[in-house]
Amino acid sequence: MIVNHYPGKLFLMGEYAIMESNQPAIIAAVNRTIEASIESSETYYFESKYGILRGEALFENKHPMKQVDAAVKAAHQYLDMKKITRHPFSLKLKSNLEEDNIKFGFGSSGVVIVAVIDSILRFHSVSLTKLELFKLAVIAQHETSDVSSGGDIAACVYGGVIKYERYDTEWLKNNLSLQNIESDWPKLKIESLNFDAYELAVGWTQKQNITKSFTDSVRQQSIVDKQYYVNFLEEAKRATLSFEEALKRENYDLIKKECETYRDIMKKLGIWAEIDIETESLSLLINDAIDVGFASKISGSGGGDCGIAIIEKENPEKMPYLKKKWSKHGILYLDIKVSD
Repeated sequence: MIVNHYPGKLFLMGEYAIMESNQPAIIAAVNRTIEASIESSETYYFESKYGILRGEALFENKHPMKQVDAAVKAAHQYLDMKKITRHPFSLKLKSNLEEDNIKFGFGSSGVVIVAVIDSILRFHSVSLTKLELFKLAVIAQHETSDVSSGGDIAACVYGGVIKYERYDTEWLKNNLSLQNIESDWPKLKIESLNFDAYELAVGWTQKQNITKSFTDSVRQQSIVDKQYYVNFLEEAKRATLSFEEALKRENYDLIKKECETYRDIMKKLGIWAEIDIETESLSLLINDAIDVGFASKISGSGGGDCGIAIIEKENPEKMPYLKKKWSKHGILYLDIKVSD
């Protein structure tokens, strides 16, 4: 049996802007994962919390697990392209990205795609590079109706903290052939960053949010008011690149400054797009962390879900005060670490 764990993600910088090509984001893989176990079987078998598929049912495209369907097809198409004989398998997924069907904002659909593709290929003794696995997962995701920025997939594949710049979306629409996983993708950049000097404190507002409804609102408003959107992208890029430089130089004051800057950018974006990005609970979460002396901001699309504080590992003594403040305001502290 082959067993592997595939991490979820948290955005540190670059939210909303990452919807566009050539925009940077800083993303952390986290220790909330999907465990995938695969072994030989006489017939095909798939199992997850969403159900069980046996035999040809896995390939009939009638089941509701569209990410699984797209991932299995992509993996098998890759095996066919490489003239590798397919063998039936039993694949089981167990997730702790959620608890009691509550989503925290760590992502799941992209992680499922990576887990299924990588497990099937490893089962057939195929090992892709990280970049090839990323590209194959992105192509598979395009077969579903839920196409993300790709940042969730990149974080899952690379682990740790990464700088991610989205590929040219128009180019990819015309080049979705599996053969292109070995080609250069215009504008795509993925770089691992050193985060060893820091750790994350993650608070959950106890309210879930559906990211797509918020990103759709921003997209619609960007058509109405193009100039504001262009200015937003420029401001977001400056703050994200400055944050990246601060990480590389281990300049904590600059990290705090750019978290504040991006918080302000997102609050203004919410007003512009008429969406409640920084809710009252998220404001309390962030202000509590700032009061204690930490860098803090929303992680993700806002409207609920999580906020983060970035903490210097050599100065962890204020963490108990932050946990106490969060608890007082109904913020649930989550024991989250950056996953390698």
